[in-house]
Amino acid sequence: MRAPLALVILFVAFLFKKMKIAIISDTHDNLTNLERFFKKIENLNIEILLHLGDVCFLPTLEFLVNHFKKKIYLVLGNGDNKKLSSFKKENLFIFEKIGVLEIEGKKIALTHFPTIANDLAKEEKYDFIFYGHLHFPREKKKGKSLLINPGNLAGVFFPASFAVLDLEKNKVFLEIL
Repeated sequence: MRAPLALVILFVAFLFKKMKIAIISDTHDNLTNLERFFKKIENLNIEILLHLGDVCFLPTLEFLVNHFKKKIYLVLGNGDNKKLSSFKKENLFIFEKIGVLEIEGKKIALTHFPTIANDLAKEEKYDFIFYGHLHFPREKKKGKSLLINPGNLAGVFFPASFAVLDLEKNKVFLEIL
């Protein structure tokens, strides 16, 4: 028995649907805002979570990996306790200062520090460079790279915010918590 053409097309479209990636930074142990963040993204079909540093202490990182079971890539920030780098979970990947990923053909760099982000942009090899530390959202094109700061999830100095990279649309969307 042959499947109807519409079913085959739907199945193929599902197989090749591009993923969405959530990007957060500077949570500063704010578990209340992390809970609000997870509620806000639960229907967005997020496949990967990037954290750009300043989780701060281990209980917050444990909370993060217990609430998001898919892949989490974390780059450490200046406010992170050194014990975070030795924390092990199957879905958690930790970078010291710079993380480099290739996802669906897009080259992505992550760091906590704006100066490192600017240096990475000079290399002209990344599609997206995500960074934190400043606490306010920012987007700028530098060479071939789009530099994105999602703001801070803690809501310190500026409203709590995060970003979503939609690889199907090849766009980054800023979300206010």
